[in-house]
This record gives sequence, C-alpha cells and structure tokens, in this order.
Amino acid sequence: MAHETVFVVGAGASMPYGMPSGAELREAIEGRDWLFDSNEQPPGRRRNGFNCLGEQVNPAHVHSFFRAFSRAPQESIDRFLAANPELAQIGKWCIADCLLEKEQTCSIDKRRTSGHWLQSVFNQMNLSLHPERLEKIAFVTFNYDRLIERYFEQAFQFACIGQPGLNQRLKVVHVHGSLGNYPGDRFPQLNDAPGGHGTTQISFEEIDNAANNIQIIHETEGHEEAKNLLKEARKIVFLGFSYAEENMRKIWPWEEGANSGGQIFGTSHGLLDGEVERIPLLVNSARLRVRSSGRSGPMGGVGEDCETILRKYDVLPRFD
Repeated sequence: MAHETVFVVGAGASMPYGMPSGAELREAIEGRDWLFDSNEQPPGRRRNGFNCLGEQVNPAHVHSFFRAFSRAPQESIDRFLAANPELAQIGKWCIADCLLEKEQTCSIDKRRTSGHWLQSVFNQMNLSLHPERLEKIAFVTFNYDRLIERYFEQAFQFACIGQPGLNQRLKVVHVHGSLGNYPGDRFPQLNDAPGGHGTTQISFEEIDNAANNIQIIHETEGHEEAKNLLKEARKIVFLGFSYAEENMRKIWPWEEGANSGGQIFGTSHGLLDGEVERIPLLVNSARLRVRSSGRSGPMGGVGEDCETILRKYDVLPRFD
C-alpha cells in the first residue's frame, strides 16, 4: 500500500525539540575529548565504563581527531569523517554520546500551542480517533535521533489510554542509520522530574551500540526503500532539510517519469532567496516533474518553518 504523504526530515525538523543543528553538534563534539579519559570527565557528565574507549583506540588517533576537527573547514562532523574515514569510529562515539544526551532532555513530549509540527500532524489527521490513518504517511529521515518514533508512541499512549500498539503502523526510514531501535525505557518519562524531563546515566555499551548503528555520508549509497516511498507518494514534504545534492541523490527516484504526478512541498527557514530558487532546479535535475505554483513552485516561502508548511499547504492525506 502506497503512503500518500512522505515527509523527508532533516536536522532542522528536530531542532524545535532541543536537538542540535549540524553546527551545534560540531561545537559540542569539539569539546568532548574527555570521553576518552575517565580521569578528565567533568562532574555530572561521567559515562559508566567509558574509560573502555581509551583502551580501544590509539591515543595518538584521539589527539589527531580533536586537533584536526577543531581546525577543519567542514561545517559538519559527517563531512569531516567522510574525508577522514580512519577517524570514523572516534567520531561516531562522539556523535552517539551527544545525541543520546540530547534525546534525554528533548521536549518532544511536552504539549505546545505552537511550534510542534509532529503534534500538528497527529491532530490534523485526527489520529486519536482514526489511528489507522497513520498508514497513509511515512517518514524518511536523515537524522540519527528517534524523536519521531518517540513522539507517536507517547502520543498514542496518552491520547488512547488502554490501547497499546497503535504506533506500530508508523513507518520511519533512517537513511543514515539511527541511534538504535527505539527503546522506550531509554527516554525520560513525563513524570521523571519537574518540567517533564529527567536524565539517566548513559553507559559505554549504549553509546557503543548507538555508534555502530550510525552510517556517515561515504558509507551509504542510494537508499532503495526511501526511493520507493518517494516514487509512490502523492505528496512529498521536505521539513528542516538542507537540500544538499549528495543527500538528494541517495533518496530520489531517478527513473524517467517516476512519480510524474507527485506534488512537492518544503520548508525554507533560514535560506536566502537565491537558495530557495535553486531547489526546484535540483528537483528537476532528478527527473521528477513538479506541479508548481507561485514564484518558487510549492516550496515554502523564505522563513516558513515546519509547522507553517503543515498549516498553510494541503500536504496531508485527505479523508472522506
């Protein structure tokens, strides 16, 4: 069964919930050399058993990683590791540690009156009364985090009390892998602490397992499952996505005439006019014909964020 609407999710879609941008992740990793020396771990941020890392890698490689990365011109850790694959394992451990920590303190569970695009999807589709409608949408994400899985599990748990398993209809494809299969007990529960958030200690084993599930740019080619979802979708919605050509090539259906009737929508928050105007050219270069309207087709105007796209445009499946 084809999913009518497929969301293509980038880092910008997780940022409203407290996850870092590529630049913020880069900055957090630059100061994380303490991970590899149990004697240097700052109070309150110790990792159980993490001194094991110092035993698994050459100290010279750790020094080389942090020295080079702090001076490298690449704007993201992914591109740095793609150019330096011999340092990939160190980089993946750092990515995993940063993101697992952020997952624990994210605001995905907190109900809001604005700025919560996943909540908007849930309510606009009236999923609490019609959970079967979840089968009409799918998510293709370039993010390692599991916020989408987390949100729908929690939303159904509290919206439909006594009806477990409704989120099993959810379809999420992680193009570059993830921090692991979604484990509910690895996230703070709503009543863990004042404000709805709590944290638990992160162990070396958890970070190592998460790192082993991560794939960086040069380790992935085309993603056939993602391509098939986009090929069959009636509507494709890019949220918080940077439209980098190397990422488009991994997921876009390249066959001539594929999805000739599909509509494309997308956020452009933080992009300049010229950058927005180049997006349809990138789409057309992938041989996907787009029904356009307005100066830049169905791409959102400059400054429009994830929730605005959902409210302003007809992007969700229709139900009689």
